[in-house]
Amino acid sequence: MIRSFLPVGQGAFYLESFKGFKEQPINIVYDCGSLSKEQILKTEIHNNFQKEENINAVFISHLHRDHINGLPHLLQYCNVKNIFLPLIAEENRKWLLLKDLVESSSLSPVHTDFVRKFLQDPHLAISEITQTPPVIHYIYHPNQTQIDDSSFNNYMQYLRSGENVADYIFPSEYWGIKGAHKWEYIPYNFNNEENLKHLIDALNAQLGKTYSCDELSDMIKRDKKICTKVKEAYKKVPGEFNTNSMTLLSMTKDKRIRQYPFWRYHCPFCNCYTVPNGCIYTGDYNAKRTSSWEQFMDAYKEYKEYIGCIQVPHHGSYYSYNHDLSELDQCLYYVISAGKENRFGHPHGRVVKDILMTHKCPIIVTEQRRSMFYFIVQD
Repeated sequence: MIRSFLPVGQGAFYLESFKGFKEQPINIVYDCGSLSKEQILKTEIHNNFQKEENINAVFISHLHRDHINGLPHLLQYCNVKNIFLPLIAEENRKWLLLKDLVESSSLSPVHTDFVRKFLQDPHLAISEITQTPPVIHYIYHPNQTQIDDSSFNNYMQYLRSGENVADYIFPSEYWGIKGAHKWEYIPYNFNNEENLKHLIDALNAQLGKTYSCDELSDMIKRDKKICTKVKEAYKKVPGEFNTNSMTLLSMTKDKRIRQYPFWRYHCPFCNCYTVPNGCIYTGDYNAKRTSSWEQFMDAYKEYKEYIGCIQVPHHGSYYSYNHDLSELDQCLYYVISAGKENRFGHPHGRVVKDILMTHKCPIIVTEQRRSMFYFIVQD
C-alpha cells in the first residue's frame, strides 16, 4: 500500500492505495479540501486518479470548507463508492452553517452553495453532483444512543464509533488474494460540547444578550455590524469552532507489515527508518485539553503499538496540539498540512520544536509539489 499526503496547501487531502485487485487499486481518501488555490485540488485529483477510477471510500473528518470543498470535483471525476461522515446533531449543524455564512463572503458562489447544502443535507448535495451517489455512512458517538433511522435507505447507514469498517470498503474477494492482509479502518466521532459553550459565551459578550442560531442567521443578513460581531465571536473559540471531529486509524495487526518514507534508503538488513504500519488521521481534532487527549487515547489505547505515523491536528496549530502526541512510543513521523503563506501562522513553531525535541520527525506538506510525502507499507 502507498500512503500519500498530497500537497494542497491550507487544507487536507490524503490517499491510501492498495495494490491492484482485478487491475484496479483499492483507493481510500481522508478529507478533500483546501483554502489555497482551487486549481491545486483539481491538479492533485487528476494526478492521482484516472477518469472514472473507483474510490472505495472517502472519510470526512469534519464539515469545514478547507476539508470538503474538493468533494464536488472528486465526485464528478471519480466513481466514489462510500462516504463516511461524523453524525452531527441538527442544532450543531445550524451553528456550523452560521459560521460558514459569516466567513464565506469572499468565496465563489458555487463552492459556497455546495458547502451550505452539504452542511444541511449531505445526500442531497451529493445527488446534485453525481447520478450514482455513494453510500453515506454516518459514524455516531457511543453516547448518541438515540439514532434517527427514519430516513434510512440504500444510500445511508449508521455505524458506531470505534468499529472496523473495512468490510464496507474492500470487496469480499480481496481477502482471498494471496498476500492480502486483513486491514482495519477505525473511525471515531468525537463530540466537543465545550466548543459550543465557548461560542455562546463569546456571542453573549459581543451582542450583550442571548440569541438563537435561527435569530442570528436572520440578523446577519440585515445588519453588517451584527455579522462582524458574530464573526469575531467565532474567532474567540479556542482552536476554532467545531462540534464534531472524526478521526481515523488505518492499520493491520500483522506486525510483519511495516511502513517507511520513500525518501529514505530502506536497508534490507535492518529496520532503520521503518515503523509500525498504522497511521492516525486527526483532521482538526482539538487535543489540547487534558480531557480531550484522554478521550482520544481511550478510543485508540489498544492500538498504540501499531501507530507509526500521525497527522498532526489542525495544520499544526498550537491551540489544538498536545505534547503527549509526541510521546507515542512507536510513532516517529508527524505530518503537518499547511499553506506556505497561510494567514493563521500554521504550523506553530512551538509544535514543530516540541516534536523535534522528542527526537521525532515533523514532515510539513504545503501546496508545493516537492513537499508531497509518501509512505510505502509492506512486509
